Amino acid sequence: MGAVNRITATEAARNFSEILNRAAAGEATEVVRNGSPVAVIGPVRSTLLPASRFGDLLRSAPSVDSDFGADLDAIRTEAGLPESPWPS
Repeated sequence: MGAVNRITATEAARNFSEILNRAAAGEATEVVRNGSPVAVIGPVRSTLLPASRFGDLLRSAPSVDSDFGADLDAIRTEAGLPESPWPS
């Protein structure tokens, strides 16, 4: 994030639509109450993996070994989850 715009909570309440427009444009706004920061309103940072990288991720993942299914069953049992509805 670049420079952060600071405003009071009262200003934020009166100008919320403008703050959202600024967030959509990539700007962050720090909201201050009684001189102390209480919130930052800014653009959403995507946590999703881009589709272009998903194939790379799958190719770099380790191979599934022959014990994988048994390991999942043991985890389900330990966690008290029902058996898989999809038989192998």
